[in-house]
Amino acid sequence: MAFTGWLTYTDSSKMTNPQNIIINADDFGISVPCSEKILEVWNAGSLTSISVIVCSPHFEKSMELLHCQKGKLPGVGLHFTLTELFPVALGKGSALVNNKRFKERKQVLYTLMRGLVSRGELMEELEAQWEKLIATGIEPDHIDSHQHIHMYPEVFSVVVEFAARKKVAVRIVRPRLLLPLKPGITSIAYPVFKNVILRITAFYCIRRYGSNYTLMNSSFASIFDFPEGVPVTPDLYLSIVKGKRSTLLELMIHPYSSDEQLQNLYDYKWEEKKRFLKKAETEYRCLKCFSLCELLKKDGFNPMNYGEWKSLHHINVH
Repeated sequence: MAFTGWLTYTDSSKMTNPQNIIINADDFGISVPCSEKILEVWNAGSLTSISVIVCSPHFEKSMELLHCQKGKLPGVGLHFTLTELFPVALGKGSALVNNKRFKERKQVLYTLMRGLVSRGELMEELEAQWEKLIATGIEPDHIDSHQHIHMYPEVFSVVVEFAARKKVAVRIVRPRLLLPLKPGITSIAYPVFKNVILRITAFYCIRRYGSNYTLMNSSFASIFDFPEGVPVTPDLYLSIVKGKRSTLLELMIHPYSSDEQLQNLYDYKWEEKKRFLKKAETEYRCLKCFSLCELLKKDGFNPMNYGEWKSLHHINVH
């Protein structure tokens, strides 16, 4: 199944070549300690790409840390934000904003479903966040989003139009409903309802907007879909990426932990955030201790970022 636009999306279940994999750390820039931990995991060889939040007060300092890195940098994308944090362009006149920050995800989705947000508003905020990122000297190679908000169809259509113009990739979030724990043993992906909805919206967005956008991954995985209590080990990462061969797999990671800056940022919902941060810290403690990229290479995978995938296939505008 292929959709040709600026770049073809291909869902290939008959691949014989080594599987290409992007290991992307979300939320770079949300706090300085979080960004430091993500870079620690990069230096350990356990990620290939990061996506940057520009809507945090700690964005600028985090970018300074990135530019201080010696040698090759990870691929960098924009973590488009319409929930929880602080808008760059939109003000109090927008239905997405309350008390100078974006509303919570459920409120934002409800606002979008009611048709209270124009396409122009979404494009204005996306362009402003993009410009804020490239002003730091970075050339982004992809766009994804905070809390997967770009998978809402009206937002997705804006993102893919913008990405086609900028010739960058877009993450498609199509989580598996069954996850392999070990050979012969599977687990239901949690939360079930959320993952079912994401799969449905992914199918809809590919069908409706597939001919208009750039590159996207053909499959997606994360340890955050496993239930509580599953040990986070190198073998767990191997098991989930081996679950299904595809043209381009993106493994989403959140390798960081709680800190004072995060607590101040989320003081109004800190208890709610603790569960997520506990799992993020577990992931950080695992990935900083070995090279996931080297482990995957030994198993026949080809770790890369979106920019390298684009260059590898010499992709041009059709």
